[in-house]
Amino acid sequence: MFSNTLRATFIALTSLAIAVSASPSLSLKVSGVESVNNVENFKVKTTITNTGAETVKVLNDPRGALSKMPTDTFTITNTKGDKPSFSGIKVKYVPSTAAAAGSFTVLAPGQSVEVEHSLAEAYNFTAPGEGAYDITANNLFYVVDESSNIVPVYAQHDSNAHKAKLSGRLATPRPNSTLAKRASFVSCSSTRQTQLNTAASSAQSYAALALSYLNSHTSSTSRFTTWFGTYTSAHHDTVTSHFSNISGGSYSSFTYDCTCTDSGTYAYVYPGTYGTIYLCGAFWNAPNTGTDSKAGTLIHEASHFTRNGGTQDYVYGQSGDPAVHNVENFKVKTIITNTGNETLKVLNDPRGTLSNMPTNTFNITNEQGDQPSFRGIKIKYVPTNAAKSGGYTILAPGQSVEVEHTLSDAYDFATSGQGSYEIGVSNLFHIIDSFSKIVPMYAKLESQVHRAKLSGKLSVPRPTNRFARRTNFVGCSSARQTQISAAASAAQSYAASALTYLQSHTSTTKRFTTWFGAYTANHHEVVVSHFNLMNSGHYSSFTYDCTCTDSNLYAYVYADTYGTIYLCGSFWNAPNTGTNSKAGTLIHESSHFTENGGTEDFEYGLDNSMSLAISNSDQAILNADSHEYFAENNPALS
Repeated sequence: MFSNTLRATFIALTSLAIAVSASPSLSLKVSGVESVNNVENFKVKTTITNTGAETVKVLNDPRGALSKMPTDTFTITNTKGDKPSFSGIKVKYVPSTAAAAGSFTVLAPGQSVEVEHSLAEAYNFTAPGEGAYDITANNLFYVVDESSNIVPVYAQHDSNAHKAKLSGRLATPRPNSTLAKRASFVSCSSTRQTQLNTAASSAQSYAALALSYLNSHTSSTSRFTTWFGTYTSAHHDTVTSHFSNISGGSYSSFTYDCTCTDSGTYAYVYPGTYGTIYLCGAFWNAPNTGTDSKAGTLIHEASHFTRNGGTQDYVYGQSGDPAVHNVENFKVKTIITNTGNETLKVLNDPRGTLSNMPTNTFNITNEQGDQPSFRGIKIKYVPTNAAKSGGYTILAPGQSVEVEHTLSDAYDFATSGQGSYEIGVSNLFHIIDSFSKIVPMYAKLESQVHRAKLSGKLSVPRPTNRFARRTNFVGCSSARQTQISAAASAAQSYAASALTYLQSHTSTTKRFTTWFGAYTANHHEVVVSHFNLMNSGHYSSFTYDCTCTDSNLYAYVYADTYGTIYLCGSFWNAPNTGTNSKAGTLIHESSHFTENGGTEDFEYGLDNSMSLAISNSDQAILNADSHEYFAENNPALS
């Protein structure tokens, strides 16, 4: 068994926002031969199909499966989870420029396009060696919509990973560095040589000025935070070291290769081949200086050189923010990866990124610091029961799982409005260890936040209040209706009994401190107000919806939809009264209703709720399970 400290390195979490509407829709398939001798013969074919109802314009993004440029397009792993090293190119590319230049593929409904990729040009298999490999392609594409907006679309994988065995030669030679005392040109006309000399001089000035600025500004500035985020000395040191290296090189001694003719691409480099830059079609249409200029392109490409810091292309363009039109298309994909060397069992906690239930999983803020209002669900969940019933995801070393989340199901953006948003995510997971204990683990975030621009519709309708004079059932059999009626009666008694106890005990007691922490008059008043409201409601007049089938959840509510409780799989296996009972579940869920005080799910389960009372009584008096266990009072505390 590993310590929590070591475990913290075993999960990586990536979050990406995506905007997927009913149209466009794409599928992606990777195919090829099943056995390959010598890596130069290791080729795969990607097939991209328009599965939607309208014609789409798909950008030929050099990082994606529509381009045969040797970028890091594929995820390739052997049976041990080892990956080949990336030895391909890094590209300067501006999606808006490419769209304006018509650098996209037009696909009619049902139409497909096939692209062949030579893996040897992008990957070196020496370290992982011969053997069987699984190959999947990056399924992110960018579509130019009818308003000329560029929107991201994730294609549906048409099959599982392509499998192939590699033997023989494992790597091919890469270009050698040709750094000289003066610029060297390959297939560049005299006119282009002149343009390159001018651009090289301007790039040298850019690099020197940037370094001078960084050296003289050692605290937060608008210029730094605009492009590199919140200022920290460590981040400042990293950027300064990059520009020190970039400025230290001599652009006038680089080799410039003009053989690339791709009109949608500016330039590219092999990061390990210092001093050689390949210029493409878009470069020659760019101004010498200014935004997306020739000089700026040389800075971009020089930063990619391993010797200069080896930057990546996480996003392209000034904003880097995918555009999302209408909130129902505002979606997020989270990717959770086991980066350790042992198989993990990770609980599918409904509050976390392994669950796609609309809980308060994300931290979303706009440029003014405003947040959308949470309009999703609050859940009754018992981690120990979920662990026993197999409510977890098994991740082998190197294995990943992707989960898509529809933000409009959980958040209402009407108040915070249209604009750019940063989307952060909780990195807390719970692991079942080798002793069947549930232990917390914090994943390493591969990206701190994702940014996206939202326009158009800002909220979607929520379930309406169906409060009635008598119990209303949705999708409940007669047997379940009988169970619910008994639970509702017991819950009413629990609420009344808890209120009576609180009103007659106005000083510290074992029962109060166990679930709500150190007694204070203020905390006592808060809890009394909650149970007064819960007791005033009539559980026999609520609406109970039995359509939820998740076997690891007890129930959930929309907090602002008073009187409607959705009952799930675990509810039916619970006793009518006692710990984690049906009646207690109704207490838990009714405490979530905004009208009853709007409790949260800070902690789940007996032990965690008792610990919360000790560590944070302010949260304990607002924790739903704490209210449930106080009401159930099992075993009885005085």
